[in-house]
Amino acid sequence: MKFNDYKEVLFNQEQKRHDMNLIKSLKHQLNTVKINKISLSCYDNKRYLLDDSITSYSYGHFRIPKEKPKENI
Repeated sequence: MKFNDYKEVLFNQEQKRHDMNLIKSLKHQLNTVKINKISLSCYDNKRYLLDDSITSYSYGHFRIPKEKPKENI
């Protein structure tokens, strides 16, 4: 990944994917597996963003409002 990749993701609101090679073991035999994963993303899906679009909490924080249970009709 290069610096321009980071800029493109941030300013163009996109995601970048890259190939990864993994080594896995199955019944004592080594296998290589190629997978394609999201490597850069402009979306922060690890934080709860508040209405001011600046402040955020990590998921599970006690100040995140709880959803009200839906009533059965």
